Amino acid sequence: MPVISILRILPRLLAALGLLAPLAAFASDDCKPHSLFTPMPGYHVHSCEHSDFDAKGIPIGLDEEGSVKLKTVEGIYELVVYVVDDIDENPQPASPLKILRNHLAAASAKGATVVWEEGSDSYLMAGEWSDIQQRSATLKMEQGGREYWVHLGSVNDGDYYAIASISAEPMAQVVSVNELLAQLDKDGFLALEVHFDTAKATIRPESAGVLDQAASMLREAASMKAEIGGHTDNVGDAAANLALSEQRAASVRQALIERGIAAERLTAKGYGATAPVADNRSEAGRAQNRRVELVKR
Repeated sequence: MPVISILRILPRLLAALGLLAPLAAFASDDCKPHSLFTPMPGYHVHSCEHSDFDAKGIPIGLDEEGSVKLKTVEGIYELVVYVVDDIDENPQPASPLKILRNHLAAASAKGATVVWEEGSDSYLMAGEWSDIQQRSATLKMEQGGREYWVHLGSVNDGDYYAIASISAEPMAQVVSVNELLAQLDKDGFLALEVHFDTAKATIRPESAGVLDQAASMLREAASMKAEIGGHTDNVGDAAANLALSEQRAASVRQALIERGIAAERLTAKGYGATAPVADNRSEAGRAQNRRVELVKR
């Protein structure tokens, strides 16, 4: 999987209001404020991006040649872009430095540490985006038992700012088929660590190992039938969430059939957001609720 530097993502997203076309692809009425921070007064969410599992390059400093050093982190990715409420009526928004200091203070109160901070009128970043981003910082913090790497950036005299985070989440550890069967006998279901493209039923390549193991377990328990249950968080339209959960359950069922499991042994059903296992008010909770379960029948 190619690693994309957040430094290269932010400038494209922060050049809002049509200055750079790619931003429009991320705009959505369903976008919400970043889960870790309260928005600055006088700003509103313009656009966002989210991935259940991704790899990003987090800037952590400069090397001896002045190039940005990146730390690759895998996990849940969240990016929110904010824009000043009305630039015509509010011609003097908060300065990039004030925006940065405000968020650093809020993060510090939560126990965050500053890994790297940079910024000036001519920003450090080399290449085509060097004249866009003005103030930036990388933080490391823990919330809800998860480790977060956060990159903050403010541009264009404070007209826009963005918060990008990735919560370090190791891939599910491989356990034996016998252990999976024992857990299934005990609990009646298994949560499959299957990852999908955002808002789609397309299974991501890194889920192949989980599906292979689930198929091996079903071959071992040859007489068992199972339901594949899809679940979502409560963000967005309930009907759309129900449809997405059904599509994801069907995708997993089909993936198991393609691995040799008889179709008549498997059913697929979507539950939308009706059966949460965690609090939907936090991103960590919403991530737990976006899941696929294999239920013994």
